[in-house]
Amino acid sequence: MNLKTIQKIIYTVASMVVAGCATNVVEVEQQSPTKQSPEAQIATVKPVQNTATETAIETSIEADLLFDLLVSSIARQRGEYQVALHSLIRAAYQSADKRIISAAINLATEIGEFQQVADMAKLLNTIEPDKYQVTIALANAQFNLGEGDFALDLLVELAQKQALENGFVYQAIALCLSKQTGDILAAFEAKITTLGNHAGVSFTATLLASMLDRDGDFIRLVEQTLAIDPSWEAAAMLKLTHLFARQAAVVDGAAAVENAAVENNDLDVFATTHLQTYPLHSDFRMQYAQILIQNDELDAALAHLLIQISQASEAASEAVVADAVVADALFTAGAIYIDTNQPKQAKAMLLRYLNLNSHNQDQARLFLADLALQEEQLDLAAKYLNAITSPVQYTEAQIKLARIIAKKDSIEAALRHLAQIDAVGEDQSTRIIIESDLLLRDYDLLEKSMAILSDGLARFPDNTDLLYSRGLLAAQLGLLDIHERDIVKLIALQPENAHAYNALGYTLADKTDRLEEAMTFISKANQLLPDNPFILDSLGWIHFRLGNIDEALKYLRRALDNRADAEIAAHLGEVLWSVGMHKEARKIWNQASAQSPDNAVLKDTIERLSQHKTSGARLLQPSAYDRLQTLPLMLA
Repeated sequence: MNLKTIQKIIYTVASMVVAGCATNVVEVEQQSPTKQSPEAQIATVKPVQNTATETAIETSIEADLLFDLLVSSIARQRGEYQVALHSLIRAAYQSADKRIISAAINLATEIGEFQQVADMAKLLNTIEPDKYQVTIALANAQFNLGEGDFALDLLVELAQKQALENGFVYQAIALCLSKQTGDILAAFEAKITTLGNHAGVSFTATLLASMLDRDGDFIRLVEQTLAIDPSWEAAAMLKLTHLFARQAAVVDGAAAVENAAVENNDLDVFATTHLQTYPLHSDFRMQYAQILIQNDELDAALAHLLIQISQASEAASEAVVADAVVADALFTAGAIYIDTNQPKQAKAMLLRYLNLNSHNQDQARLFLADLALQEEQLDLAAKYLNAITSPVQYTEAQIKLARIIAKKDSIEAALRHLAQIDAVGEDQSTRIIIESDLLLRDYDLLEKSMAILSDGLARFPDNTDLLYSRGLLAAQLGLLDIHERDIVKLIALQPENAHAYNALGYTLADKTDRLEEAMTFISKANQLLPDNPFILDSLGWIHFRLGNIDEALKYLRRALDNRADAEIAAHLGEVLWSVGMHKEARKIWNQASAQSPDNAVLKDTIERLSQHKTSGARLLQPSAYDRLQTLPLMLA
């Protein structure tokens, strides 16, 4: 075997060894043969000589290295980690290859051999003295060897050397410190007291306090950091995040918040003051806008997003620079405009976002397709949907396309389109089945819808969405045995699902004489989800069926006050009509008809009762189950 062949084998085996040792302590760049050949790698350890004697010596060294790497790999596979580590360390010293040294560090850390970690880290430090991961690995080993003072010196020196933009290094140092025992924050602060005003070291201590949940120390240290350098955006963002967490804790009534005298406007005061002083801190502004969104202050968030967009456009002389700053602001502003029902502004923001070729293009196309569908621009919506290729949005896009196909072509073509979607996993498959069900119901093809849902449950018998959908459809078709079986199973799978209890209770109240059972289920639903208008409607209806007119009117009036729904209005009007309060009943029906002129349940109720001056019992309405189908299935 010649020298070149041995070198190639060593490179392959070394790669296998490195792959077998997770790089959880030291991240080392993988060397590729295209960057540096095996010969060149070995030449960096010992120059290759041309004499026969020296070539023979080097061949012997290469053979020893190959042997150690093979032994290490085999021993590791057998679980003989000490043997694997010993051979790997020999190979590291022979080769001085940073990948092999790194693998030795990680294996030694994994099995708790911290002296070997320290030795290997020192060796690697001679090759890559500026690699921060090496210093952190060495410090971690020294902590575990009882040399905490030396370890702290290493980390303090590392923090001092970093530029302020290297926030990830400060975070790595703080993370290493946070894993140590004792009052590590006090020990670290004792080390840095003589350093004076060093923002990076102070920031490291701030991060450490945050990781240790030392709220009081965090506030003191972040203020100290900002006093040293008030223009440091990362430190200001850290304080902003902490203020938001404290604000949320106060709102939630948390008792364990240090310095509990926190006013809800502390966050806004700090953010506003900071942005007045540093208006071009774009990352800070975006973070504040996101906090405002979480607090449902959409108008305030939108104002900051528009400032961000304006500043980015004005400040950047090149479009590429502006694009990087403005993309997230454009997308978020578009989403807010959609949420606040401002379609024209939303479209403008999202179209600008599409022109930037940013990462979330397909979600923007999905939003734009929805906006086009609202205006019945089917071809434009289809254009956006057909351009979507991301796996995250692809299925949703194809489902929306099926809706367009149903309108432009036929329900059969839409179902064929849904059937050809390559669904991945149960969630996507179920989504397509339910969409097929909804399409068929829109065209009143209820028996076909039942067949599709039953086929789906044959594939996924415990799928709660399918059980709920088929249970409601079964009630609508008068198949009470299937309805009860599906909803009872759903309740067994999701005992906290208020809508399942309500569906079963409503069906029993409406279609059977099992009124006491119905009351039990509906009362359970109301206990799980108090003041839900549809559950209150069911409570009113069961009381009506039981002859408790006053209770029925109380719950139905509450339900209608909570939600102006046509079917709730139909029920309330029917109870009023049954006791001769025709004028009030007509008033409620007229108001509901003005808002929902095509509601089938309302129209049928008015027509049916207008032919009967009084009615003590309701004629059953299968279409009433359409209301239940709009309720959310999941509670969490």
